[in-house]
Amino acid sequence: MAGILLMSGVAGLACAQSVSEDSVKAAFVYRFTDYVDWPAPVPQRQQFTIAVMDDPQLAQELERICAGRQVKGHPIRVNLIHRQKEASDAQSSFSGPGTRTRTVTSSPTSAVTRY
Repeated sequence: MAGILLMSGVAGLACAQSVSEDSVKAAFVYRFTDYVDWPAPVPQRQQFTIAVMDDPQLAQELERICAGRQVKGHPIRVNLIHRQKEASDAQSSFSGPGTRTRTVTSSPTSAVTRY
């Protein structure tokens, strides 16, 4: 019995090691959209946009995870941005450590940051 538990622990550890930090962050950012009650203007848009500030690897992984998925019935678009004002059409944005963030849009936006 102990051998089975040990083997399952080793297999779980091997699986955990094969997932990159960007994959975990991207999955979190994507899943975060399910926990927000989006106000009425969001469903009127054609796409649900997630802006990623200065993190090309995360943006690429988020695009992979979001491919073919939707938020409230709208396809997801991921934008890699370099200035906060480029997120003006985004409903959600991610900023990594060292990035100064502030709201620059008049439409409702969720912001996910990592410090």
